[in-house]
Amino acid sequence: IRQKQGDTEGALARLEGQIEKNPQDFDLRTAYARLLADQRRFDDAKEQFESLAKMQPDNAEVRFALGILHLQTQSLEGAETHFRRLVNGEEYADEASYYLGQLAETRKDYDQALKWYSSVEGDNHFDAQLSMALTMMKQKRFPAAREQLHGIAPATPDQKTRLTGVEGELLSQEGNYREAMEVYDRALEGGFNSDLLYSRAMLAEKMGRLDL
Repeated sequence: IRQKQGDTEGALARLEGQIEKNPQDFDLRTAYARLLADQRRFDDAKEQFESLAKMQPDNAEVRFALGILHLQTQSLEGAETHFRRLVNGEEYADEASYYLGQLAETRKDYDQALKWYSSVEGDNHFDAQLSMALTMMKQKRFPAAREQLHGIAPATPDQKTRLTGVEGELLSQEGNYREAMEVYDRALEGGFNSDLLYSRAMLAEKMGRLDL
């Protein structure tokens, strides 16, 4: 009730007082940790989730929350440790694999990133498949990246837009500016899109400088 009334500090104080009386109450500490995270007090939230992990070492939800909090606080090794403990489980395996792919990509370990991304299913499947194409682009494997893009089936207009944007960028990086422009033009024939229009404008400016 305090939280719904906007009294977040009062809600935190209430939970803190109850946790002092019941330090082993898992649900109370979970509520406290989540509220801290909602308030972007990531270090404090991480401390509470660490306590929860000691209470229930095999709790996948706690382990995943710790992975995310380590990412938020730029503790990448800690994040990797927690995500690796999830990849062979029944819960959060796909999410953990996706984040492990991002961590590997951050380290420029692109081959490992591709392995993690390729194992992702579920809600993150589209993002993982698109990340594979982007990773191949970083490796300068443009034909493979384009083949990867053409194998992705967008399920929503937003996904289709993102796919088009990446294909246009890929062609631009290859130096195929005219073909990239055609990709943007075809997409924009279907209706206005500010992101694609901006990318097309940037490409047109670049082409104009090259013509000079």
